[in-house]
Amino acid sequence: MNEVWEFIQTLLSPKSIIEYGGLVLLCIVVFVENGVFFGFFLLATR
Repeated sequence: MNEVWEFIQTLLSPKSIIEYGGLVLLCIVVFVENGVFFGFFLLATR
């Protein structure tokens, strides 16, 4: 269980995102986070 938690923390750290995916992966993460955030409010106001 500890290995799974460490793997998730590694995936979510900005340093590892930049190392493994570069700028493209970083932009995808930002896009998805903003889409979920604004999408929640757009659906909530329906």
